[in-house]
Amino acid sequence: MNDSSTSGELADSLRALLARLSPGDRLPSSRELTKEYRVGPATVARAIAALAAEGAVVTRPGSGTYVARRTRLDDGAGTADTSWQTVALTDRAVDTHLIADPLGPPPAGTITMDSGYVHRSLQPTRALSAAMARAARRPDAWDRAPAGGLTALRTVFARIVGGSAAPE
Repeated sequence: MNDSSTSGELADSLRALLARLSPGDRLPSSRELTKEYRVGPATVARAIAALAAEGAVVTRPGSGTYVARRTRLDDGAGTADTSWQTVALTDRAVDTHLIADPLGPPPAGTITMDSGYVHRSLQPTRALSAAMARAARRPDAWDRAPAGGLTALRTVFARIVGGSAAPE
């Protein structure tokens, strides 16, 4: 059984669980789902991500995963709300002319702090370019990670899970 079918089966099982819960109810933690369904943390994450993309659950980092408010699919509200991306990823420039104009133009050489992005003159472009060039020259830079995951990362997850969990 491949991993994508496993996460699909888990998502199906979780859909059945969602049907028994009320909107706003908290789902078991990822750790509990991992233990109950005997799957890996990545499988749980993929299943939860699929349910979130469907709009069936709402994830709140640091708090948990909750049953989403149910909507009728025929009213167009059955899709996940991604409008937050427009706000989160938009240009951060703020029009401050109403506040700043009465004060007069800023002195020459002033770096305005009215955006969510670092001013071009403060960006460490040389250091970033050098780091990027070094990384790109690595022989394995363009290789794909093994399907079973990176050993170092699996070791960390095994330590987190504890008990008899092994990186393998």
